[in-house]
Amino acid sequence: MNKIFKVLISVVLMCMLFTVSSIHTVNIEKFKLCKSVTNDTTTYLSPYNNVFYSEKETFIVEETTTKQETKPETTWIYNDYLNETIENISNGEITQGRRNCELYNKQNEILGKSFRIDFDELYLLAKIVEAEAGSEWLTDEHKQLVASVVLNRVEHWYYPDNVFDVVHQKGQYAAVGSNYFDNLIPSKNSVVNALFVLENGSICDENIVYQAEFKQGSGVYKTFYDEIRKTTTYFCYF
Repeated sequence: MNKIFKVLISVVLMCMLFTVSSIHTVNIEKFKLCKSVTNDTTTYLSPYNNVFYSEKETFIVEETTTKQETKPETTWIYNDYLNETIENISNGEITQGRRNCELYNKQNEILGKSFRIDFDELYLLAKIVEAEAGSEWLTDEHKQLVASVVLNRVEHWYYPDNVFDVVHQKGQYAAVGSNYFDNLIPSKNSVVNALFVLENGSICDENIVYQAEFKQGSGVYKTFYDEIRKTTTYFCYF
C-alpha cells in the first residue's frame, strides 16, 4: 500500500512539474518585448500594463514618449496697402502714400509675390496720365495708352531708360516743368490706370512711342476723338 501511494505521489509531482514548465514556456513566448522607433525616439511596448516577464526575473519597462514641438503658426494679417497707396496719391498725401507703398512691397515679399511698386514711378506716371488724358469722360484705354507710350519709350533704344528721364525729356510733355504739373494731384482713376500698366506692361505694340494731337512716325496705331474738346489724339509707331 505504501508503495502504491509513493508511486501515485511521484506521478502527481511529475505532472505538476510538466505543467509549470509548459506554462513558463508559454509565458516566455507570449510576453515578448516589442520595440518601435518613431521620430528618432524609441518606444518600448509590452503587454499587461508594461510588465515584461522573462525566464529569470520580472521587471517594469518604461515607455518613452516624444513630445512633439509645435511651431507657432505665423499668421499674416492682410492689409490693403495698395488701395491705401492709391487713395493717398489721389488725395495728395505723398509721404503716407510712399510709406504704404513700402508696406505693400514688404507684404508681397512675405506672401511670396514678385510684384513690387516703385512709388516714384507710379506717382509720376499717374501725373502724366492726368495731364495728358485726365478728363473723366476719356476712356481707360486712352489713359492706359498714355502710360504705355512712356513705358515703351523706356524700353526703346532712342529714348532714356527710365520713367523719370522719359517724362522730363525736353520738348516731349508740354506740362512737365510747369507749376501746374508740379502741383498736380492725379485722380484715383489716373492712378489706377497707371498702376495697371506698371503691373501688366504696355497694352500696345512696343513700337508705339508717339502720342500727340497730330500724326507722326511711320503710321497711326489708334486715334481717340474728344467730343467735348473737339480734339483728336493720335498714337503712332516709331
